Amino acid sequence: ESSGHPGFFCNTISAGERQSVLVQGADVSCRFAHNQIMNKKTFSAVMGSVDRGACIDVRDGANPEFYCNEITGGASVGILCQQRGRGRFVRNLIYNNQLGVHIETEGNPYLEQNTIRDQVRGTGVLIT
Repeated sequence: ESSGHPGFFCNTISAGERQSVLVQGADVSCRFAHNQIMNKKTFSAVMGSVDRGACIDVRDGANPEFYCNEITGGASVGILCQQRGRGRFVRNLIYNNQLGVHIETEGNPYLEQNTIRDQVRGTGVLIT
Protein backbone atom coordinates (compact mmCIF):
# COMPACT_ATOMS: atom_id res chain seq x y z
CA GLU A 1 0.00 0.00 0.00
CA SER A 2 1.05 3.59 -0.49
CA SER A 3 0.91 4.15 3.29
CA GLY A 4 3.82 1.77 3.81
CA HIS A 5 1.79 -0.60 5.99
CA PRO A 6 1.62 -4.31 5.07
CA GLY A 7 -1.67 -5.45 3.58
CA PHE A 8 -3.23 -8.92 3.37
CA PHE A 9 -6.18 -9.25 0.98
CA CYS A 10 -8.28 -12.26 -0.12
CA ASN A 11 -6.11 -14.93 1.54
CA THR A 12 -6.86 -18.09 3.48
CA ILE A 13 -4.85 -17.96 6.72
CA SER A 14 -5.01 -21.30 8.51
CA ALA A 15 -2.83 -22.16 11.49
CA GLY A 16 -1.29 -25.48 12.35
CA GLU A 17 0.89 -25.80 15.43
CA ARG A 18 1.86 -22.11 15.72
CA GLN A 19 0.58 -18.72 14.54
CA SER A 20 0.09 -17.94 10.85
CA VAL A 21 0.70 -14.18 11.16
CA LEU A 22 2.76 -12.52 13.90
CA VAL A 23 2.95 -8.71 14.18
CA GLN A 24 4.04 -7.19 17.49
CA GLY A 25 5.06 -3.86 18.96
CA ALA A 26 3.88 -0.38 19.78
CA ASP A 27 2.13 1.37 16.90
CA VAL A 28 2.67 -1.50 14.45
CA SER A 29 -0.07 -1.26 11.82
CA CYS A 30 -1.26 -3.54 9.05
CA ARG A 31 -4.49 -4.24 7.19
CA PHE A 32 -6.38 -7.51 6.65
CA ALA A 33 -9.37 -7.47 4.28
CA HIS A 34 -11.56 -10.20 2.77
CA ASN A 35 -9.51 -13.04 4.28
CA GLN A 36 -10.64 -16.33 5.75
CA ILE A 37 -8.81 -16.60 9.07
CA MET A 38 -9.19 -20.10 10.51
CA ASN A 39 -7.82 -21.93 13.49
CA LYS A 40 -7.00 -25.60 13.02
CA LYS A 41 -5.21 -26.56 16.25
CA THR A 42 -3.87 -23.73 18.40
CA PHE A 43 -4.21 -20.25 16.95
CA SER A 44 -4.31 -18.29 13.71
CA ALA A 45 -3.75 -14.61 12.88
CA VAL A 46 -1.87 -13.10 15.79
CA MET A 47 -0.86 -9.56 16.65
CA GLY A 48 1.80 -10.25 19.26
CA SER A 49 2.75 -13.51 20.92
CA VAL A 50 -0.11 -15.53 22.37
CA ASP A 51 -0.58 -18.72 24.33
CA ARG A 52 -4.39 -18.88 24.47
CA GLY A 53 -5.36 -20.11 21.05
CA ALA A 54 -6.91 -16.86 19.80
CA CYS A 55 -7.53 -16.45 16.07
CA ILE A 56 -6.47 -12.80 16.37
CA ASP A 57 -4.51 -11.44 19.34
CA VAL A 58 -3.87 -7.69 19.41
CA ARG A 59 -1.40 -6.54 22.09
CA ASP A 60 1.58 -4.37 22.98
CA GLY A 61 0.09 -1.28 21.34
CA ALA A 62 -0.35 -2.91 17.91
CA ASN A 63 -3.02 -1.21 15.80
CA PRO A 64 -4.22 -3.46 12.93
CA GLU A 65 -7.27 -3.04 10.72
CA PHE A 66 -9.57 -5.97 9.88
CA TYR A 67 -12.30 -5.44 7.28
CA CYS A 68 -14.78 -8.04 5.97
CA ASN A 69 -12.89 -11.12 7.22
CA GLU A 70 -14.26 -14.50 8.26
CA ILE A 71 -12.82 -15.37 11.70
CA THR A 72 -13.64 -18.90 12.81
CA GLY A 73 -12.62 -21.94 14.82
CA GLY A 74 -10.49 -20.32 17.52
CA ALA A 75 -9.25 -22.70 20.18
CA SER A 76 -10.38 -20.09 22.69
CA VAL A 77 -11.37 -16.67 21.31
CA GLY A 78 -11.93 -15.14 17.89
CA ILE A 79 -10.50 -11.69 18.73
CA LEU A 80 -8.49 -10.96 21.90
CA CYS A 81 -7.43 -7.35 22.66
CA GLN A 82 -5.14 -6.89 25.65
CA GLN A 83 -2.13 -4.94 26.96
CA ARG A 84 -2.93 -1.68 25.12
CA GLY A 85 -3.92 -3.58 21.99
CA ARG A 86 -6.03 -1.41 19.73
CA GLY A 87 -7.29 -2.11 16.26
CA ARG A 88 -10.27 -1.45 14.03
CA PHE A 89 -12.63 -4.35 13.24
CA VAL A 90 -15.35 -3.58 10.68
CA ARG A 91 -17.87 -5.91 8.99
CA ASN A 92 -16.21 -9.16 10.04
CA LEU A 93 -18.00 -12.48 10.52
CA ILE A 94 -16.87 -13.98 13.85
CA TYR A 95 -18.29 -17.44 14.57
CA ASN A 96 -17.64 -20.94 15.92
CA ASN A 97 -15.01 -19.87 18.48
CA GLN A 98 -15.09 -20.61 22.22
CA LEU A 99 -15.75 -16.87 22.76
CA GLY A 100 -16.35 -14.22 20.09
CA VAL A 101 -14.50 -11.11 21.33
CA HIS A 102 -12.60 -10.67 24.63
CA ILE A 103 -11.35 -7.21 25.62
CA GLU A 104 -9.08 -7.11 28.69
CA THR A 105 -6.11 -5.39 30.37
CA GLU A 106 -6.32 -1.96 28.75
CA GLY A 107 -7.38 -3.29 25.36
CA ASN A 108 -9.03 -0.55 23.31
CA PRO A 109 -10.38 -1.83 19.98
CA TYR A 110 -13.01 -0.24 17.75
CA LEU A 111 -15.71 -2.62 16.46
CA GLU A 112 -18.38 -1.65 13.92
CA GLN A 113 -20.99 -3.68 11.99
CA ASN A 114 -19.52 -7.09 12.84
CA THR A 115 -21.61 -10.26 12.96
CA ILE A 116 -20.74 -12.22 16.11
CA ARG A 117 -22.68 -15.50 16.32
CA ASP A 118 -22.68 -19.19 17.22
CA GLN A 119 -19.86 -19.19 19.78
CA VAL A 120 -19.26 -22.56 21.47
CA ARG A 121 -19.62 -21.11 24.99
CA GLY A 122 -22.48 -18.84 23.97
CA THR A 123 -20.75 -15.54 24.83
CA GLY A 124 -20.36 -13.07 21.97
CA VAL A 125 -18.45 -10.24 23.72
CA LEU A 126 -16.70 -10.33 27.12
CA ILE A 127 -15.15 -7.19 28.65
CA THR A 128 -12.98 -7.73 31.74
